Amino acid sequence: MSARGLGEPAKLLRPDVRAVDREPACTSIPVRLFVSYAREDESQLKRLNSILDVLEQYHGLTSWNDTRLIAGDEWSVEIQQRLEDMDIFLFIASQASLASPYIKDPEIRRAMERRGAGEVEIAIVKLEPCACDDHPLLGKLHRLAPGLKSIAQSRLKSDAWEQVRKDLLPVIRRVRAKKERLPNPN
Repeated sequence: MSARGLGEPAKLLRPDVRAVDREPACTSIPVRLFVSYAREDESQLKRLNSILDVLEQYHGLTSWNDTRLIAGDEWSVEIQQRLEDMDIFLFIASQASLASPYIKDPEIRRAMERRGAGEVEIAIVKLEPCACDDHPLLGKLHRLAPGLKSIAQSRLKSDAWEQVRKDLLPVIRRVRAKKERLPNPN
């Protein structure tokens, strides 16, 4: 019989809390990723979401996009807060995302400001043929899976998304290493 009383439910702790109980040194500093995408592209991002889920499980990534908003959230306030909390800005480049006024400002504008201050990394995935390479700021940045014209133009989409995952890992590691060198504010 356990120390719990009969009928008392087991208390489940988040994995990061359980890790601290076992060995404080084994917990890694989370890396927060903000996904910027156009609503029109949402159906094409299922593969990305599964990749991000795996990166969360095995590499301490915490990803966020607006599909995680819940009823009652002030969406603009929540997005603004996530833009301030992020370590990596993942821009999903498409015709729709490049044309979106909200993605241009505040999302891309704030990401570029914070990148200029050395606070965040920007990663770009070219979802489809679009003018992201012509963008005055984003066009200067090396994108994920640069050997591919775009995800849509890849022979095998699964291979293209796997290359995105592989290319995102060094970005996550670089951000984590930088965060580990910073003094702990607590």
